[in-house]
Amino acid sequence: MLVAVIMSFLVLSFTGVAVLEVANTSRTVSNQTIQNIKLQFALETAVNEALWRINCGVDSLVNLDENGVLCVWDSTDLVLTVSVNDGKYESEVELDLSDDTHFDHSLASSNFIEFNGYDAGLTKQKQSRVFTFLPQADYEYFETHSVETHNGNYNSWKEDFLAQEGIHIFTGNNLLLTDINITNSTLVFTGKNIFFSGSNTLTAPAPLDSASALPALVFTNPDANLHLASGDHIEGAIFCAGEISIEGSTLTGPIVGKTISLHADLNLLETEYSQFYGWALGFGAVDEYDWPKQIGRWTSTTWGTVENS
Repeated sequence: MLVAVIMSFLVLSFTGVAVLEVANTSRTVSNQTIQNIKLQFALETAVNEALWRINCGVDSLVNLDENGVLCVWDSTDLVLTVSVNDGKYESEVELDLSDDTHFDHSLASSNFIEFNGYDAGLTKQKQSRVFTFLPQADYEYFETHSVETHNGNYNSWKEDFLAQEGIHIFTGNNLLLTDINITNSTLVFTGKNIFFSGSNTLTAPAPLDSASALPALVFTNPDANLHLASGDHIEGAIFCAGEISIEGSTLTGPIVGKTISLHADLNLLETEYSQFYGWALGFGAVDEYDWPKQIGRWTSTTWGTVENS
């Protein structure tokens, strides 16, 4: 009997020790979890503040080393490194902030994009985006590389009116293009009240290899209003410093304008014509602009306890 009592006491003692050990381990894990959550919150806060600083002023303003937060901007590789150290735990991430331009998106605007409930068929990779500015068309570039300039107001053109392929500049107002069929060409309009009627087909020059592409249509006047109807088929980028309205056209994109509105489902061939995406020729160098930075890649490089803490 005494032996049984002693054995029971030993079992209860070991059980108690085990329970205490489990409780101690659980408390340690719980504390680590809380510290990790706090560190993650601090890191995300530091990243948000860094992105705000780099987008609101000179990029170098993002460089910071205070209160356990270190931010370092690599202007060559466009990588922002943010690390947080609370004395016991530390974490560091690298953010790829490569330039994201208007011509990398199917639809890009500096004001708003109104879908009006219609489907644009956009992929996640080239989804629409509203920027705070528009790129500036370099008229001198188009003029230098043009094959012909068409002057005068109240003019109209039909079908295959171009004598040769290339960049064509139209300087007048109140112009009408009807049932045109143009290949390997870029049409640049400097005036306003430019109208397309009937069924129009326009193909921009295809870029060689990975080179930048010429756009298909360029409207430099901020008062220009471009309307594309269901009979229009345009392969290549479209840029309008004014408003763009689209009614069931077949387009490849990218489409860039001050405002963009859909008035029917859009047949967008972005995946079939990816060669027209990326920075377009005729808008200066891409590094001449201060692009809004967004995270393209988030890589955690360290996460753990501080040595000798």
